[in-house]
Amino acid sequence: MNTQSISIYYATESGNAESLAGRTSEKLKRLGHEVTVRNVSDISADSLANGGKVIFLVSTWGDGEPPYAAEDFAKEVYAGNLDLANLSFTVLALGDTAYEDFCGFGRKLEEALLRQGGKPFLPRRDLDLDFDAEFEKWSETLSAAL
Repeated sequence: MNTQSISIYYATESGNAESLAGRTSEKLKRLGHEVTVRNVSDISADSLANGGKVIFLVSTWGDGEPPYAAEDFAKEVYAGNLDLANLSFTVLALGDTAYEDFCGFGRKLEEALLRQGGKPFLPRRDLDLDFDAEFEKWSETLSAAL
């Protein structure tokens, strides 16, 4: 088995993304990976330039906005001044299809990371409110990709 060091960064308003980050971490640890989990409010966007393998599990608040605690992180990433050539990432976005900008924060985050040289190891996945079954499918795809 090819074990890796993986960072999981989450952004949440109601706790769903944090819960999924914990579930993802436990699964990856059982597979032998070294995993760290942090709220994006506790990291600097500049730290992404260090590279590595990162899983973003982010929710959208309101109509396409980041959760309140993730606003500063989002502004830094959106500013577009980072060299992310060594960043390998994927984004799992949570949202509500009742809003026009469904999973807006996840989409904008991915666009900003790509624009600054980040390389996705899995395509972004957008999940609606009833996400359990789709999360399990994504989790299996993630495990296979790692």
